[in-house]
Amino acid sequence: MNAPNTAAASTDACEAAFDLAERTVAANIVALEAQLATTRAQLDTFRAMRSVAAQSNAAPARKPLVSQDELAVLLAVSKATVNRLDHQGQPHLRIGDTKKYDVDAVLAWHRNRAFVAPEAAAETPAKQDGPIRLLTRGKRGGAR
Repeated sequence: MNAPNTAAASTDACEAAFDLAERTVAANIVALEAQLATTRAQLDTFRAMRSVAAQSNAAPARKPLVSQDELAVLLAVSKATVNRLDHQGQPHLRIGDTKKYDVDAVLAWHRNRAFVAPEAAAETPAKQDGPIRLLTRGKRGGAR
């Protein structure tokens, strides 16, 4: 029979399969090396971005807090007006017996107050605790 021919054919088929597998593995290695190079480049980019972000997120130098007198001068109002604004919600810190102000926070508060939408202002009803009383200087019931 043709046993030697069958063995030779089988050997040739095995060698062909081995060559194909070897070429496939080599191609996969090349593709993985390219992917690894791309991933390393992306990692370097992300590390650079993170270091830039860390530098930009460093705590900025804090501006010193100002006193009530200094804020009155900055806003061009009286100390009494500054007190009135404090009661209306102007941001301030009480340190001991004195009030201190962060100028940026105060200016942001004033900006937000100045731009209340007209619709919102119209929807807010005026506070009224009871009937309106008119104050007169004369005797009650008018002049007689």
